[in-house]
Amino acid sequence: VFLSDDKGENWNQISSADSDINILYITMWDNTILAGAWEGLYVATLEDISWMKFTPAGLPEDTPICSIAIINDSFFAGSIGKIYKTSKDDFNLNWTETSTAIPEKSRITNIIENGNAIFAGSNNSGVFMSTDGGTNWTEINSGLADLHISQLASVGTKLFAVTLKKGVFIFDNKSLSWVVDNSGLKKINCLLNADELLFAGTDSNGVYLSSDEGQSWIHVSQGIPENARIWSLAECDDKLFAGTTEGI
Repeated sequence: VFLSDDKGENWNQISSADSDINILYITMWDNTILAGAWEGLYVATLEDISWMKFTPAGLPEDTPICSIAIINDSFFAGSIGKIYKTSKDDFNLNWTETSTAIPEKSRITNIIENGNAIFAGSNNSGVFMSTDGGTNWTEINSGLADLHISQLASVGTKLFAVTLKKGVFIFDNKSLSWVVDNSGLKKINCLLNADELLFAGTDSNGVYLSSDEGQSWIHVSQGIPENARIWSLAECDDKLFAGTTEGI
């Protein structure tokens, strides 16, 4: 893991390079860094970057943590076949397992809020939806041609699912089904909502920007090496970061 405290100008290593722990997901909560790994959840603070394995009541030892989300006053940790939930007040005390409708071998890759619902994407079983704050989940795969979900993203009222092989799908709240994205942009690896602008990282053609919730796109890749594969996008204050095959 590397950390920048000056908006990406400089980076410092904050975990051992020879560690055999694979980081699957990382996020921030105030001054706390939360890292999900195959071996469980790890935490560190910005004041004292010393990683500790974190196993509160309700979160079994060595539970794989594949995704982490902070939604309103709740924390969610996506695992394999399960999602764990706790409140900010009970973060150190007790977590509750929720797994309704989630197959036992499905890895939860992403958890996101859209409207009055919470959605969870999986690596092989599509998307699940909860309308009661993450207690119960229902499979919503109607119209979804590829159940391998690499990312979910939301902008305005629209929910997008980035799939491994069939491109991007958009969720229809009325029919509770998915329709294929027909904007013409192909080979999308990741999406990012930054101030209600939608950015897309592609497999070989850099970054695109949409100001109309994905209906049309413009190319915004000046400075990024040609044919660079964009693996991830992130926002920090007034800067946008692209993680590529050529670096950041």
